[in-house]
Amino acid sequence: FYGVTPQRCDYIEEVFSIPKEKVDFLPIGADVDFAKLLPSRGVLLSKYGFKETDFIIVSGGKMGKGKGTDVLINVAKELYRENANFKLLLFGKFEDKETELLALSSDFIKVEGWCDRQKTMEILKLASVAVWPIHHTTLVEDSIAVETPLILRKTRTTEHLIYKNGIFIEKGNFGELLNAIKKVDKSFYLFKTACKSMQDQLSYESIAFKIKKDSGK
Repeated sequence: FYGVTPQRCDYIEEVFSIPKEKVDFLPIGADVDFAKLLPSRGVLLSKYGFKETDFIIVSGGKMGKGKGTDVLINVAKELYRENANFKLLLFGKFEDKETELLALSSDFIKVEGWCDRQKTMEILKLASVAVWPIHHTTLVEDSIAVETPLILRKTRTTEHLIYKNGIFIEKGNFGELLNAIKKVDKSFYLFKTACKSMQDQLSYESIAFKIKKDSGK
C-alpha cells in the first residue's frame, strides 16, 4: 500500500489499520521530461520582461489570505524597498479581493491569471525561488522538475520535498519569510545546485523504477 505523502502513509496505517511494514511512501512525481523541453532560464527572463540581475520570487495557484499570499506580498514590498532587484510574480486566481488589490498596488509585482501548462512551467523555471507559505500544491513538484529552489512550510505533506534545495519555515509569518528569502538570495547557487538531486529523486523514471523494484520482492 502506497501513500503519496508521509501524511497519507500515516492515514493508511491509522484509518485502515494496515501494518506499517505493508505501507510504503511513493511521492508525487516531477515531470522532468517536460521540463527539459523548456527554453533556457535566460531566454525566459527576457521573454517575461526580467533582467539577469533580478531576484524573482514566484508563487501561484489559488492565492489569498488563507494561503499566506498577503504576507508574501508584504515581504516582497520590504525586500524591494531595500533592493529594487527583488521582484514578485504571482499567477493563478485570488480568493479574496483584499489580497488581489494588495498585489496590484505595486508596479514591481507582476500578476498573471491562470496559465496553461507551458506557461506555468516557464514561470516556475525563471523563478529565483518559488514560495508557498502555508499549503502544499502540486506546483511544488513542478518547481522541482525545473530545478527551482523552494520555501515551504514544513508539514507531513511537504517534509520530503526539501533537502538543501530550499528552506523550510514553521509558521509562514512575515519574519520567517523575509529571512528565508534573504538566505536563498545570499546563497542562491548553492540552493540551485542542490535542486538537481531532488529533481532526480522525484523524476517519473525514479518512481517507476521503485515500483518495479518493489514488485519483484
